[in-house]
Order: sequence, then structure tokens, then C-alpha cells
Amino acid sequence: MPSIPTYHSIVKKNIVTGFRGVDDHDYAALADHFAPDLRHRFAGQHALGGQRHDAVAVLAWLERVGRVLPDLTFAITDVTVAGWPHDTTVVARWNAHATLADSGEPYRNRGVHVVRLRWFAIVDMDVHLDTDVLRSALERQAAAGIDEATATPITS
Repeated sequence: MPSIPTYHSIVKKNIVTGFRGVDDHDYAALADHFAPDLRHRFAGQHALGGQRHDAVAVLAWLERVGRVLPDLTFAITDVTVAGWPHDTTVVARWNAHATLADSGEPYRNRGVHVVRLRWFAIVDMDVHLDTDVLRSALERQAAAGIDEATATPITS
């Protein structure tokens, strides 16, 4: 087994790679790291909000993110890893960027993921960001013809 500092470095690299997978719409590769019964919570009352309780629903949610904000990218500002391989907590802070379809104006938001891992598998994920900024962007995307931007949240 690697030392704890080495393990933490591997986890940090995997988290950053996971965000790159979202940027690249490579959701299936990211889903390979989900525990079958993971819990995923995203703050707010909007098309991306709510809770999901299995890997299939989280994959469907990620695919929706890609459709409603197709050029979404993340700039990771900080990743903190704590714990052992059987119970690891990760806090990843980020800045999100996309282009709004109605005007070409930028969408910008800041947030944090709090993730729990067991043996490298994601078992729990909370996403926090400025939901007012996101809700406004989703409404603008819907007004520009991306109807799913105001759809009922995907929950399971």
C-alpha cells in the first residue's frame, strides 16, 4: 500500500482528472469511479438541483449538465484530501466558466465539491455554488432554446 502522502497525491490527481472529464464530456470514464449506491446532492431548485442515489442517475445528471452548458469548464483552485483509503474526504474548490447561448456572454460561478471515497470509489458528493447565478444562466439557456435547462430535476 502506498504511504498516506502518496495516496493523497493520487486521489488529488484523480479528482483533477475527473473535472477534466467533465470539461471533455467524458462522463462514462468518470462514472467508472462511482460506487453503485453513491449519493449526489446539488444545491438549489432548478434543472440541476436535487439528490441522486445511484450511479445511473448521476451519469444521466452529468449528461444533462453537458447539454445545458455545453462548453462548461472548470478551473480547480484547491484540492484538499484527508483520511485513509477506506474513508477519504476530498474538498475541491473551483471556478466554472461557460458561454450563454442567448448572448455569447460568459457564465461564471465559484463552488466547492465535498466528496467521500472508499477505496477510490466515490460514495458521496455534495456540490455547492451560487445557485442564483446558475438559475439565471439556466433560464437564459432555456430562453435560447435549450429546453432541458428548465426541466424537472433528475432524482432517484
